[in-house]
Amino acid sequence: MMKFLVTLLTLFWLVGCSQSAKDSAMAPTSMMKAVSAEDSTAPSSMPEASTTTTPAMIAYEHTLHLDVPESDVAVLYTKAQSLCKNGECAILESNVDTGESYQGSLKLRAKPAKIDAIIKALSAQGEVVNHSISGEDLALPISDATKKLSMLQTYRDSLEALLKRPNVDIDSLIKINQQLAQVQSDIESLSGEKTHLELRVKTEILNILIVSETNRSFYAPIQHTLSAFKSTLAAGISALIATIAFVLPFGLVVWLGRKGWSVFKREKKVL
Repeated sequence: MMKFLVTLLTLFWLVGCSQSAKDSAMAPTSMMKAVSAEDSTAPSSMPEASTTTTPAMIAYEHTLHLDVPESDVAVLYTKAQSLCKNGECAILESNVDTGESYQGSLKLRAKPAKIDAIIKALSAQGEVVNHSISGEDLALPISDATKKLSMLQTYRDSLEALLKRPNVDIDSLIKINQQLAQVQSDIESLSGEKTHLELRVKTEILNILIVSETNRSFYAPIQHTLSAFKSTLAAGISALIATIAFVLPFGLVVWLGRKGWSVFKREKKVL
């Protein structure tokens, strides 16, 4: 009986030790799972990157280089001017040379659709040597001008509010009015600058160069030289006369000097 009790107590002790070891082994795993669950449910503390960007405001400028026969330079130049006669287009610069170089150039400003139409019409009349497009992003200058205008307008409103206050002394009135005049001048100047920048974005620039190079006649340079013969000859004679008039006084001084030296030597020999 005593042996049976000892054996039973020993068995209970072994089972208890085994259960305790099992619980202690499972505890870290449970804690790790709990921590993992907390990490997965906790909100992220990392800030999200801002995706807000200023929209691009591109001012485009085209350059169109055309090569036509010499007789067509003036014709195509006149056609380019006629394509820009209405209110949708403005001629900023124009120049035509029918002399030795024989070329024409224009600078136009118009809306994109009108610029495309002019390029298409002129390209059909001559050989396109080059057509390039460049752009400038004006989003930042326009944004800066808008912010500065807002600040200036707020400052102007504050000054106008000060003027409406009662019991404002004369010196303060003079200073406030001076500041108002300066602020209003700055607002008008900045508004004009902003309007110009916005116009550049809404419209496009087209630079046109019309030349006669590959299509130029072989005898054209000779004809131009012969036609300019009289004027070149007159210019040469004029330059020669000017040279003589410039050198003549120096030559006269040298001649008189030599003449005087000869006389001096003869008198010395006589003595």
